[in-house]
Amino acid sequence: VPVGKHRLVTNRHVTDAGRLELNGCPFDYTVVSQGDAVGGREDWAVVETNGSGALPPTYFDFERKLEVGTKVYIQGYWDQTYPDPVIVAGTVVNPPRQSDSLDGVVCIDTNYDYTYHGVSGGAVYIVEDGTPIVVAIYTGLREWRVPFLNIRTAWAHTAVRPPLGSNLTRG
Repeated sequence: VPVGKHRLVTNRHVTDAGRLELNGCPFDYTVVSQGDAVGGREDWAVVETNGSGALPPTYFDFERKLEVGTKVYIQGYWDQTYPDPVIVAGTVVNPPRQSDSLDGVVCIDTNYDYTYHGVSGGAVYIVEDGTPIVVAIYTGLREWRVPFLNIRTAWAHTAVRPPLGSNLTRG
């Protein structure tokens, strides 16, 4: 998700440096900062592109309050064989078990118990007055299980909200 002319935010599993493609244009990048772990609220990375072209502008608000029932959209790419992004509609829900500590993580119900492979690091956005506003980064499907019995009790798609102090800029 572009957060500036030469910066974007994605999941932590991105390599320290490499090449990515955005809207058909290749960009070399390096990681500027990242969370402490894959999965959960620390699963984010800020990368800087080394290209001369600017990334497309994106409206984002990682601090926006998301109420249960808010309609959101998950957008990302399956893999390089599909040129168009996948967009999945969902609704913000409470964590399946209130005892779980999910501070900084958003739970989303899409009515499908399916992992959207390749969509990790993609935008989770709302639409306000016709404008998409990115509010989180998609991290994947999380299952809740009964301890010691390994029986699944619930699932939800999850998204992380990177802290704004993580070298994010709008410029």
